[in-house]
Amino acid sequence: TSLKIQWGCQISIDVAADPAMLRLMAQSGCILLMIGFESLRKDNLNLMHKGSHRSADDYAPFIKRIRDHGIMIYASFMFGYDFDTEDIFDQTLEFAFRHKFVLVNFNTLNPMPGTQLYTRLKEEGRLIDEHWWLREKFKYGEIMFIPKLMTPRQLKEGCMCARLEFNKFSGIVKRALDFKANA
Repeated sequence: TSLKIQWGCQISIDVAADPAMLRLMAQSGCILLMIGFESLRKDNLNLMHKGSHRSADDYAPFIKRIRDHGIMIYASFMFGYDFDTEDIFDQTLEFAFRHKFVLVNFNTLNPMPGTQLYTRLKEEGRLIDEHWWLREKFKYGEIMFIPKLMTPRQLKEGCMCARLEFNKFSGIVKRALDFKANA
């Protein structure tokens, strides 16, 4: 008998490689998977030591399998990795619209102290403020490093524009009416 419980979780897209697992998740009431795609660029995924992750071209069948089980995807992306150029924002938006994600999280990379990323950016002289987290007036979304292939301002504005474009009222309504995307 069903417990009539609805639930969601954060998980790797690799779950879609296991049809039995997806079936069990859907039967048990899973309605949402939060998936950190992080980047659509394989070079960036390799930098993150996520080389086993797929590239943008490989995601489509996995996304379809998840949606075919009536499970909604909450997609998360990070901008500012070393292989990101200004076109990454439009490419990621197009990807999100094409796959009809209802919820998407667009964020900028943030070098947290104690991480390999922070250490690497410090060694490369790319940190704007080595102790940004101690600043009383620090605001989420501020760029605390110098990206390789764009300026900090381009990174911040590109991310903000992607959020605004994705969350336009007309787009929200269109996605909301896609019942397969909405589980």
